[in-house]
Amino acid sequence: MCAFGCSANWQRGKPKQIQNQTRKHTKKALDLTSQRDPCGVSASVTTSKHANTTQSKARAGSDSARNGLSSVETGGGTSERGLHGQRLGMDNKDVLFTKKMRIVTREIHGVSDALINAKIGFAMSADRVWAEGLLVFYEVFLYLEGALDRYSHTLIGEVDVPGMRRKEAFEKDLAYYLGANWKEGYTPRESVQQYLKHLEKLEEENPYLLLAYVYHLYMGLLSGGQILRRKRALLQKLKFSRKESMEGLAVTEIEGSVSKMKKEMADAMNHIAEAVDEDLRQRLLEESKMVFVLNNNMVHSIEGAGAVVTFKIIKFGICGAVAVLLFTYIRKFWVG
Repeated sequence: MCAFGCSANWQRGKPKQIQNQTRKHTKKALDLTSQRDPCGVSASVTTSKHANTTQSKARAGSDSARNGLSSVETGGGTSERGLHGQRLGMDNKDVLFTKKMRIVTREIHGVSDALINAKIGFAMSADRVWAEGLLVFYEVFLYLEGALDRYSHTLIGEVDVPGMRRKEAFEKDLAYYLGANWKEGYTPRESVQQYLKHLEKLEEENPYLLLAYVYHLYMGLLSGGQILRRKRALLQKLKFSRKESMEGLAVTEIEGSVSKMKKEMADAMNHIAEAVDEDLRQRLLEESKMVFVLNNNMVHSIEGAGAVVTFKIIKFGICGAVAVLLFTYIRKFWVG
């Protein structure tokens, strides 16, 4: 995960003068969170121009990360007027932090949606593809929920909205598709291991950076996950399967109001953003983009989706050819 990660120890060895300056900048955030942070987890993270440059170079080591970040940072074809509007939104202190998170991830989020639709959405009628999609994201959600437990006494605990956790739901679905003993001999694939290493480095540097992943992943599951749930349930009904149409969809099953849960999570994220300093807010925006880069890297690793899509294209092609031949035959029969 080195290609994606930023050094967890980059603050070590900094000149004392810089350390003193950064302590002054982070004092406000530390004061705001000291009552919620008895374990001493800092709500601020000191960043420097050199550190950001180093982090950017490290991330460029992966082709997928490079392509994703390039699209975000250059605007990906966005008009000059559109970029100007985005800059105004980012500079406006009255704009909610969650809106800024949406603005900075707009381009890469679009790429991610297209990839998921191509890899999972179009091939979601195949249990194997759906199960693989669950499997790659399971470890990430498992890690994040462990972090929510570890830092429940800090401001991080505010985003842990009741009913949002998905660990048990993932395991229920995976047992349904892969069998009760699916964990035996299971080892996360390389793309998942890279993701987890990046999360570990962020937690060592500053656990608050994990908030970008918690917010985007759970919001995505509450939004896009519901759409995929309805599509897959419909496909199962169309297959006239004997199985219950909602079996294997526990991870997308939300008790209570989804909109209320999303609002509570957004309110918590905005409250935390107000409590921390500007350096940490900027780092959270940077990591917001990285969420989708790493997601895309995992989705690329899902096997079987391409074969399902190819099969469907061939099937549609054959059906189309038969339809044309049938139409031609009927026309000749009637016309004579």
